Amino acid sequence: KMALQESEKRYRVISDIISDYAYAYDVQADGGLSHYWITEDSFKRLTGFETVERELGYSLYHPDDVELCRNDVAKTIAGEATSGEYRIITKSGELKWIYVKRQVEWDEEHQRVVRFYGAAQDITQQKLAQEALAKDRTLLRTVIDHLPDNIFVKDIEGRFVLNNKESMRRLGVAHQEDVLGKTDFDFFTHDLAAEWEKERQVIIQSGEPLLDFEEFQNWHESPHWILTSIILLHDEQGAIIGLVGINRDITERKRSEEALREKEAFLR
Repeated sequence: KMALQESEKRYRVISDIISDYAYAYDVQADGGLSHYWITEDSFKRLTGFETVERELGYSLYHPDDVELCRNDVAKTIAGEATSGEYRIITKSGELKWIYVKRQVEWDEEHQRVVRFYGAAQDITQQKLAQEALAKDRTLLRTVIDHLPDNIFVKDIEGRFVLNNKESMRRLGVAHQEDVLGKTDFDFFTHDLAAEWEKERQVIIQSGEPLLDFEEFQNWHESPHWILTSIILLHDEQGAIIGLVGINRDITERKRSEEALREKEAFLR
């Protein structure tokens, strides 16, 4: 018995170190639960509450997540290890996110779960960062999709990872998923794709962006002039991980310039 108590004590200490709080529930034959133990100090630090009654009664959880938590606990009682992300409301009224992982203790004699253990981690900052990133992506998508330029992002291997609506239109696809992971060789003639691949390699090897390069292209609906800029993407360590390309159709501008030159020549 003493050995078991020491083992439980060590488990609580370890759980308190590796999680924001940990707990255990005994499972009765009728499926009822009774609190076995909890790392009280860490539970209070995270939630502000003194006891585990909040955990057992589900009142700790955000009302919209109670049913999800109940279902996961029911699966655990049935013998399945479960995990999930839930919102909780602390004693001060603060909304937090926790990630809970549960593991069962199976009794061979009675052929049922007699106890389950849980470890909860505070993932609030992670969720806030994810939400901020999602907002940034939505803002980026909104901006680039309303620009008339052909805008695309490729990884270091030349595979598309992002295209705006104009870029997808020129490639002849309707959805981003139709482009992801593909290269110019999937959409253009081999010679043209090879030419652009050579250009991409030169930019990567030189480490210098290509800015405002004018070129005449005749692969699209009709021959046109394009103003191209290609900017290198770097990771936090400074390594090149891809590039951003921006193609602007300047055909009308070139025609106007040519008309102006012809007029000036006539006047001269």
